[in-house]
Amino acid sequence: MNVYLIFFFDHFGMSMQVGLLFLQDFEKLKFISFGKCWSLVYMPDVSCIPNLEELNLSRCKNLKHVHNSVANHCKLRKLNLAYCFKLQRFPDILNENESLREVLLGWTSIEELPTSIGNLVSLEDISLFYCKKLVILPSSIYKLQNLKVLQLCGCSQLQEIPKIPRKLRRLKANNCKSLTRILSNICDTGDFDLEELEASNCQQLQEIPKIPRKLRRLKANNCKSLARIPSNICDIGDVDLYSSWDQELVRNGFPVNDLFMPEILGVAFCVVYQQEAKLSGSTEFEVIVSVNCKAAIHSRYFKFSDLDHVWLEYMELKDLWTVDHFGPNGLTHFRISIRVCNYHELLVKKCGFRLICKPLENDLE
Repeated sequence: MNVYLIFFFDHFGMSMQVGLLFLQDFEKLKFISFGKCWSLVYMPDVSCIPNLEELNLSRCKNLKHVHNSVANHCKLRKLNLAYCFKLQRFPDILNENESLREVLLGWTSIEELPTSIGNLVSLEDISLFYCKKLVILPSSIYKLQNLKVLQLCGCSQLQEIPKIPRKLRRLKANNCKSLTRILSNICDTGDFDLEELEASNCQQLQEIPKIPRKLRRLKANNCKSLARIPSNICDIGDVDLYSSWDQELVRNGFPVNDLFMPEILGVAFCVVYQQEAKLSGSTEFEVIVSVNCKAAIHSRYFKFSDLDHVWLEYMELKDLWTVDHFGPNGLTHFRISIRVCNYHELLVKKCGFRLICKPLENDLE
């Protein structure tokens, strides 16, 4: 029977069992859509449809089980399981699968992906939008060397994104409220193809480590626990790190031996920012310098304009700390923060500080 496309409609809540048995007669079938078939609970064996290339099961809100053949089909290229709210498990991939290119699992109840996900060697795009029960990603996801897009927005229980594949180009992890670590496997920044990274509203994210050289866009707004930004952030063309009220842009701490203290002259600060909307008024930045847990706050006010602003300032040590909080001996701990206050559609592009010291004797020769 030469049928290449078939749709199923479930407007009356009728059982789908008879219709599924009917599929075995369609050997040349390439596309099946069960979209919004609310009475579909179990997707049976599809190996009897050898030429199937696309299977749409989206919005089957009562679907609980998907047969292993769905993930092990030799011709299937796209699998859509989005909005299958009761689906808790993705099938195991028994052997290497070279056909499947795209898997959509957004808004399901999946708690974890099987470790065998690494067998989807041709997978290019996997979407896990708002899988709110997803706790962990298997480390085997690193084996997906053809994966280009990984979408994890709204996975509120996900705590860590492990090793990312080297060919991954786009990583979206906005609104991952429990996420604490990201890009932990990047050491040699030249070995990764990542071009876009989004991690806004990740309230527990503390650090973004080194980022790949090819990255062209970094968006991490409203990450209130973010303590450190990448050291090579200047290499990125489009940086979006603005946040909500009283958000710290840079926060770093470091111990200094007392023998080194006389060599410190001061601290240089730099913030590059832009007004996104045409507003009148000004914005306030705070430099918070803490020595052995005792802080001093210095405020700076700047008027808005349509152009980029560069705040570049050097402050001497005596101006930063008006009271002597240094210990009598041993180590002195410094902590420096740059904070933006009374936020008005402000886009911070780059920011940082540098400790300025006296030249070494070798430098004078």
